[in-house]
Amino acid sequence: METVKISRTLLKRLPIYLDHLKNLPGDVDNISATTIARDLGLGHVLVRKDLAKVSDEGRCRTGRSRKQLIQDIEAFLEICGAWMGNE
Repeated sequence: METVKISRTLLKRLPIYLDHLKNLPGDVDNISATTIARDLGLGHVLVRKDLAKVSDEGRCRTGRSRKQLIQDIEAFLEICGAWMGNE
């Protein structure tokens, strides 16, 4: 397993991304980092880099699978929570 360095600020943004993704209309299957950034008032490069830390790369003009992104963020937060609890 590859070690990924993450910042505390990224850990604070992930629940915001997760909440946003879960509250999108049900017919949204794919979403881009640019759309998430616009919706949340963040920079698209920041969101793209954040998502790349926790999920596979999205596809140009298609974005990422919303369902998969939710699963990836939840799994990442669960791993981080377990690791932080073991300190």
